[in-house]
Amino acid sequence: PFHVAVTSFTFHFLFGTNFMILNRVDVADSL
Repeated sequence: PFHVAVTSFTFHFLFGTNFMILNRVDVADSL
């Protein structure tokens, strides 16, 4: 269904963005 695809895409986008931010923080902490 279209609604499920949109929800999945939104969740993936938000999760990916959060992961990138956390990863940047982790790298900055390592430096």
